[in-house]
Formats: sequence, structure tokens, C-alpha cells
Amino acid sequence: MTSNIPTVNFLQIINTHAVWKNILNEMLANELRIKINLDPDHLKKDNLCHFGQLIQVNPHRFSALPAFVGVRSLHKNFHGISSEIVRLYQDGQHTKATELLNGRFELVSRNLKSKLILLSQEYVAAAGSL
Repeated sequence: MTSNIPTVNFLQIINTHAVWKNILNEMLANELRIKINLDPDHLKKDNLCHFGQLIQVNPHRFSALPAFVGVRSLHKNFHGISSEIVRLYQDGQHTKATELLNGRFELVSRNLKSKLILLSQEYVAAAGSL
């Protein structure tokens, strides 16, 4: 029997968020090589990335999974910290931006990755039990 729950590419979601450390490092080193929207107000909106949109459009897919609450909170925090790093950089506060990137951002990013892995396992198990 085949489940009607759509496949979610959690590896892509994890990798997309992991790339942000590189992007922010490049920005802080004034070596940003890609064109990307670095508007702090835009970055703060955790519902604009692929994962955020997936959650917004289909919250019922995830809400019953135990890891979801933690992921949702970490995801929001991840976007908030990213936004703050960009804002600090744009305000000329490069040292504070770097400290935030290598401190809280790093911690939240690692925790988000591990919680996304857990969420992916729960998602696949739930899909398989239908």
C-alpha cells in the first residue's frame, strides 16, 4: 500500500540552511559571490524559505510529529539570528556580527540540523504507517 503523504526532501532543506553560514561568512569578509536578498526584514520571515512555505501550506503534515515544535522554534530563531547578523553588518558592527555568527548562530544552526534529521525520521515513519 502506498502512502498519499508527499515526499519531503529534508536533505535539501538541511543543506539550504547550512549554506547560510557560508553566505554570512562571505558577507562579513566582503566576498559575497552570489546575488541574494540580504534585507534583514526579509530574512527574518521564516515562512519565505522553502521549508517555511512547506510548513505554512501544509501544517497538518508536521504538527502531529513530536520533533516539529522544536524544529519550528529553532527555524524561527535561525531566521531571526540571520537577520540580526545582516543588520549588524549593514550598521558597520562587523565584530558583533561575527561574534553572533560564530556563537548563537552556530549553536542554533547545529541544533536545527539535528532536529530536522529527527523530524525527517518521524515524517518517514508516519508516512510508512499509513
